[in-house]
Parts: sequence; structure tokens; C-alpha cells
Amino acid sequence: YQTNYGEIKRVNLPDGTIVTLNACSKLSVSHGFNRQNRKVYLQGEAYFQVTSRAAVPFVVSPGAPRKASGLTVTVLGTSFDVSAFADDPTISVALKEGKVKIEPRVSGSSELVLTQGQEAVFHKNTRRLVLEGNFDRKAKLAWQGQDIYFRDADISEVLRKLERFYGVSFVTK
Repeated sequence: YQTNYGEIKRVNLPDGTIVTLNACSKLSVSHGFNRQNRKVYLQGEAYFQVTSRAAVPFVVSPGAPRKASGLTVTVLGTSFDVSAFADDPTISVALKEGKVKIEPRVSGSSELVLTQGQEAVFHKNTRRLVLEGNFDRKAKLAWQGQDIYFRDADISEVLRKLERFYGVSFVTK
């Protein structure tokens, strides 16, 4: 499943999970999904409303199937946002409801379990996972209503989001 510039798409997966894809995002479903596993790969950003099935956990791996990042998100609850754009320096996971377990695939790093309202950020360059605490729902989930929300953003973050949303490129000097 894939979206273009400025496009937001709602996808119903075979297990009943609803995924809302942000602009310029791609969701790949693993072979055997809903039978042997419930693993998906995300490039970009998506909001997940996961159908509970304790016997077969729902797992999100940021990145392409053969080039997954150093992180997996296992769902222990229901609704959360994952932002994993290739050109962003971080991968963030923000939990709206329920619980998720985040496991960095980096030696010496420990897993985090997020509870409702918390956000964790994985810094790609240092390969470090940090619990950021509570997140601003309005800011984090505004994209679902096709709003672009900025707070204390530097110019590079502003330009990246505008490029994705409008399908344009900016050159700055």
C-alpha cells in the first residue's frame, strides 16, 4: 500500500487492523500475514488501530522488508503512530491508547514499553532509543486531518514536511 505527495489513505488489513498512511508512505505486508504472522514494514508514517489477537502479535518494522531499521514495534495495545521516513534523522513511536513494546536491534540497548500518551524516539545516527515522555496529540496526529503542525521546528524539518505534503523541492542557500 502506498501514498503519493499530499495523499492520505486508509487501509483495512485482512486481520481487521485499520492503517492510515500519511503522504509519501509505503506499507508492506509480510508473506503469510494473518495466518502465520502479523508483521508489516513501514516506510514513512502511519497511524495504526490494531485488532487484538494475543496468539499472533502485530509487529511493525520501520524500513523496507529487506532493509528494516534497527527497531521493531510489537503491539500490546491498540492505537499508535509510527514515523519512519528515510530522510528523517529519527524514528518516532507515539502511543495514543494501549501499550506497545519497542525493541532496538542494537547490542546493549534495552526495550521500552510505552503506555498511553507516551512517545519514544530512535536516533538513527547514534542508534539510541529515548523515552520522550508524553506527546502533544494535536501536533503528532494533525496530519490525519491533512493539517501540517509545527512547534519549535527547525527549517530543515519544516521543508521536509512541506516537500512530502506538496510534492515540491526546496533549495536553500
